[in-house]
Amino acid sequence: MNISDIELLEKIAIEESRESIWAYRQLLNGKKLKLGWWQKEISEVLQCFYTELCNGDKPIYIIQAPPQHGKSSQIVDFVSWVAGKNPSLKAIYSSFSERLGIRANLRLQKIYDSEKFKKIFPLTKINDSNSVTVSGQTLRNRDIIEYIGEEGFFRNTTVRGAITGESLDIGIIDDPIKGRAEANSKIVREGTWDWFTDDFFSRYSENAGTLMILTRWHVEDPAGLLEKESQNVKIFKYPAIA
Repeated sequence: MNISDIELLEKIAIEESRESIWAYRQLLNGKKLKLGWWQKEISEVLQCFYTELCNGDKPIYIIQAPPQHGKSSQIVDFVSWVAGKNPSLKAIYSSFSERLGIRANLRLQKIYDSEKFKKIFPLTKINDSNSVTVSGQTLRNRDIIEYIGEEGFFRNTTVRGAITGESLDIGIIDDPIKGRAEANSKIVREGTWDWFTDDFFSRYSENAGTLMILTRWHVEDPAGLLEKESQNVKIFKYPAIA
């Protein structure tokens, strides 16, 4: 295979990645990506979510899967793909753990800095500097990533964290409750749901979408309550086989 053939194959792969989240994940991660039916199916689910979001359908997707199945990494890759497609969109990511949010943020920064991402989506850019920025400059730190020349950003916070003054187009909820012990606490469940209804959901733009991915611990956790409150919720269940 000569150089021109390699360049042609790369060009085809890049073009496919711009349209398909599954093709994008394969090109972005290379041999590190586990290739299986579940990874492919979740990519297809996320693709449908983005299509509905673009159509103004206000999608609400709940993806239920056990721990240690790579849920968060799929969501981070999806966020970067969406930013490449439309950097004007504002995404806020919430989780029970500050560590999970920072890890997602740093993973995104690494993706945006990669040569692969720059080849696939050359128009979506973030600042090179990782330091605190001055007034008027695009932000890039462990709490927020803004896209140069665009209104869009990625913001990570904790459940019950402050998001005052910001709006969002994609609300991402990644494991809102730590585990079974907290899920069994009515006080924790009610406090978590109050934060979503009073703070998080009040930040939504007119056609914003909700993407919740979690391990279910209780019938009245945020996923269960969201299903009761909304008419157009789509639930995707992937129970583990013991």
